[in-house]
Amino acid sequence: MNQVLTHVQKIWATPKPAHIVAFAAKQTMARLPEVENETAKIEALIRFLYMADHRSPLEHASLCIYITGVSRAFMSQITRHRLASYTCSSQHYQNYSDYPIITQQYTKQMTKSIEEAVRVYSASIENGIPKDQARMVLPEAMTVNMVMTANAREWAAILNQRLCKRNTIETREVAMSIYSVCYEWFPELFRWVGPQCVEDTCKQGKMSCGEPYAPTKF
Repeated sequence: MNQVLTHVQKIWATPKPAHIVAFAAKQTMARLPEVENETAKIEALIRFLYMADHRSPLEHASLCIYITGVSRAFMSQITRHRLASYTCSSQHYQNYSDYPIITQQYTKQMTKSIEEAVRVYSASIENGIPKDQARMVLPEAMTVNMVMTANAREWAAILNQRLCKRNTIETREVAMSIYSVCYEWFPELFRWVGPQCVEDTCKQGKMSCGEPYAPTKF
C-alpha cells in the first residue's frame, strides 16, 4: 500500500497584493485616489483593515494553489469553505487503483481493511463495474489532488479556522503549509493571521484545547 506526503505549491497569485488592496481601500475615501508606494503606510493600512474587520478590500487579491496528497476526508472538510473554488481528482472518471493513501499511524487492522477495500475496488473495475459505482468501497484515506483558489479575505478566514488545534492533525498540517505559501505571497496581511487564540481569544468554550498559545507554532 503506497503512502504519500502532502505538498502545497502556488500556481498563480495577484502580484503586489498589498498595493492592490491599499489602492482599493483608499477608493472609499477619495474619488481618484493616488497609488500608495510608501511601504510603512501600506503595511499599517493592511493591518488596520484586518484588525478593524474592514476586510472587503482584501477580496481584490487572489491566490491559486495546488494541493497534492491529501485525504478525501480532508477534502470533505476544506470544501465547506463556500467562498473558495475547487477542482479535484475525480473518482467518477479516474481509475483509483494506483492512488496512494495519506501517511498516518494506522493499526494493522486498519491497514488490512484499507488494502482489502482497494483490492475489491480494483477487482470490481476489472470485472466491468463502472468507476462511479466501484468507488463506493474506497476509504477516506485515499488521496486526492486539488486546485484551490480564493481571495485573501477568504484565505485568512480559512486559516483562522483550520489552524486551530480542534482540527484533525492532517488538516492542521495542510493549513500550516497553506499558511507558509500565503505568508510568502502576502506577508503584510498574513503576519496577523492565525487561529482564534492568536488573533484574539479562544471562543470554543468547553471545547477549547485549554493549551496556551506558543508563538513558534500553531
